[in-house]
Amino acid sequence: MLGYDNEIIYKKGCDNVVVDALSCQFEDESTLLSFSLTILDWIDEAHNEWFSHPPLSELINNLREDSNSSADYSWKEEILRYKDQVMISMTSTLKTCILDELHSSQIVGHLGFENTYYHACHYFFWTDMKNDILTFVAKCDV
Repeated sequence: MLGYDNEIIYKKGCDNVVVDALSCQFEDESTLLSFSLTILDWIDEAHNEWFSHPPLSELINNLREDSNSSADYSWKEEILRYKDQVMISMTSTLKTCILDELHSSQIVGHLGFENTYYHACHYFFWTDMKNDILTFVAKCDV
């Protein structure tokens, strides 16, 4: 929910005459994805970091020319991936934001090292990730 301003407003059933996505029943759950797709505002920052980091910029150019030039890396939908996880630059300022969201946000609530590491590995990759997460969680006051 990082970067979003949400407000929940209660309406009585008889006053709520407009059907919204949450009120609909769907036969196929995959149609729900069209309502829950988020646009990631941090992807622009990641883009800038990839192209300002010479080895990653060169890797992207190679992948654009030949998508099979690397077994582990891919360039899909303008996103650099390492084994299907979003690649984060080694010097990225996004690492702290990502860890803060995965560990310390009000929604997840201080999951500890193992759960934070599991969730981070599911979506992201960067060099020395495990050590960065261990250090981040150890510094957490909660």
